[in-house]
Amino acid sequence: MDDYEIATKLICVGEDGASVMQVNCNGLCVRLHTLAVPYMILIHCMVHRMNLAYRIIGTFISVSKVEDLIHDLHAYIARSRKRYKEFKNFFVEITDGNKLLKDVDTRWILLYEPVKRVLIEYLRSTSYMYKHHNVVHKAKDLLFHLIDFQILLTLCRIIPMLEKINTLMKHSQ
Repeated sequence: MDDYEIATKLICVGEDGASVMQVNCNGLCVRLHTLAVPYMILIHCMVHRMNLAYRIIGTFISVSKVEDLIHDLHAYIARSRKRYKEFKNFFVEITDGNKLLKDVDTRWILLYEPVKRVLIEYLRSTSYMYKHHNVVHKAKDLLFHLIDFQILLTLCRIIPMLEKINTLMKHSQ
């Protein structure tokens, strides 16, 4: 395409902030902007900006402990058919059968629901881990993390922030 074709077809460019797209003189967006489309709008993707911000938040020890707890709780239950069935029956007896949700690597989008679920099912999860803490070493570790005051406080305090991040992510997509 020549400069005229680009200029007539391009209005806006959304990019992830990678240096090959932005760098002062040689980035694709800068070159397009100066050579072909001076009125073009350059947008750094909000989802990627939020991910960068969340990576910074994830470096805080208390937040990383919460992420580890969510991951470990899910792994403890999901990786054993026997524990999964037992856990499910345990919850069906005393609740509506909610299960622990899995956190995934796209933390900035999917951490809210698992954290919320752990808080909702906190007493039941703690009871379950207490019941097994003498038999399974991992259950003892998880019980220790569930009753850790710093982790519990972070679980409670992180919910409003994650809720706002989720809302912003949904509106910016």
